[in-house]
Amino acid sequence: KSSIGDDPDGTNDEENIKQNYDRLLIQAKQHEYDVLAYEVRQKRKELLEDTDNYAMSDRVMSQEMKDYRQALRDIPSQEGFPYDVIYPVKPKE
Repeated sequence: KSSIGDDPDGTNDEENIKQNYDRLLIQAKQHEYDVLAYEVRQKRKELLEDTDNYAMSDRVMSQEMKDYRQALRDIPSQEGFPYDVIYPVKPKE
């Protein structure tokens, strides 16, 4: 015998919500992480591209610029990535 709000398998909507809540929360957090990580990587890519001219074979790159570019490449390994990212400061040209 089934009552209003019961599913065909005998569980009610409230139980289904409780069962699915954790799974949905994990999926939402993963989606948020993925979106933020993508945005940070895009910004990092733009900053690296902005300094690609310093990496040309006919140009000597300063150690400060090498360090800056390496710090950009290291952004995904920062402890707070992608929620708390510290971008390096571009050195003077």
